[in-house]
Amino acid sequence: MFLLLLIQHSLEVCNESALQPGEVCCGEDACNGTCKSNFHNGEEIFYCLNDAEVVACVKPLKLFTVIGLSLCPTLLMLILSLITGTKIAACTWISCFVINFSASSFFYGIYCMHIYLGGVHLVLFTISSSAYICGYIFSRCSICVLGPECCEWNDPYNPQNLAFRKAHKQRYHLYCGCCCDSKPIDPLDPKSGDICSCVSKSTLANQCDTVKFLREIRAPVVSKEDLRTINEENASIPPNPVAFAFNVTDLDNNSQLMPVKKSMEPIYYGSWQEEGAKQDVSGRKIIYRCNAEYVYEDNMRSELIRASRVALAEVRGDLPEKFVFHTYRTNGMTTAALSGSECMFKFCKSCIVRFFYEIFYLFGYQPIIEFFFYCGAKQVHFQSRKRISHEENLRARASERDQRINYTEDSQEQAKYVSENSLL
Repeated sequence: MFLLLLIQHSLEVCNESALQPGEVCCGEDACNGTCKSNFHNGEEIFYCLNDAEVVACVKPLKLFTVIGLSLCPTLLMLILSLITGTKIAACTWISCFVINFSASSFFYGIYCMHIYLGGVHLVLFTISSSAYICGYIFSRCSICVLGPECCEWNDPYNPQNLAFRKAHKQRYHLYCGCCCDSKPIDPLDPKSGDICSCVSKSTLANQCDTVKFLREIRAPVVSKEDLRTINEENASIPPNPVAFAFNVTDLDNNSQLMPVKKSMEPIYYGSWQEEGAKQDVSGRKIIYRCNAEYVYEDNMRSELIRASRVALAEVRGDLPEKFVFHTYRTNGMTTAALSGSECMFKFCKSCIVRFFYEIFYLFGYQPIIEFFFYCGAKQVHFQSRKRISHEENLRARASERDQRINYTEDSQEQAKYVSENSLL
């Protein structure tokens, strides 16, 4: 019995005299490469690495090669977008590079950590995984801009949603990490209607929204004739101003405001007229957006104050914080539409494209799909400017359509107005 055990032990131990050229003993086995060992639960574990594995995980150049290869598809799409003039949100490219970088480092760290069982590769794995999770969540949920597209209250052009955001801004003087201080809301300053003092609503929605594509594919696909009708309807539809008041409570340790009770009081006026800049909605491929802007004449101030007081009176209660903004109801306006290239638009709205889009998003390659959606598209944003007067001195009477629209040529014309701003 002792002789048998001795023979079995001699067979289990690596015999250096029996090794082939280039082989070394690695624990109980022969290794044609490099032998490494680590201690696990007090026991030394040996494992054999071939030359390719040693070079891949020892030389830093290999890590940079992996990162560079992962960035190539995004760089290629960025170059194609610049050449073709395809407009994809700037923050989308930034988030893609962050996800590409962190994802490649993450998988590289997993591969080498499995080989070396810790060390610098464990640190690389920890840092890259944290960066990937943060980058993906911030990008996919558009945390610093408008929030995830799946929530109705995150529509960037919904007037009530803007009121809630402004209440948050007015209280905390900072809008969701905009990286700039917010200035107080001034009802006589048009620029105070922007969400952040250095970022306008248009810039926020067009350049900073990382899920802009997902918001826009939810719009209906219409014919070119229907789009022209929609654009004319949006201009001729009468304004429907209201004083929107609400009181709030805190959620998430004072980091989020939750409206508890809401109230709306109609703002009565005598006449109005459309003064928005005319938009050309002709083209082979159109992505259309529309939102309204109310321009109140000075004779409306007493009515604005009256409506604000009535709306505030209806939300009196135990909660001390109350806000009131002058906003509007869309009242039949079409805020988004897609026209032309119906096959491409319908294909991008399909479930199969949405599935692959989410897969690509995991690795930061969603611009591949967004490129085909935006390539050759004309993005039309009709900013409807409805001037409102307490007197009957404008073209259309209250609640009547403006049948003789006189568009302005300069959409950036500055006017003194009170739009979605607090008077109190």
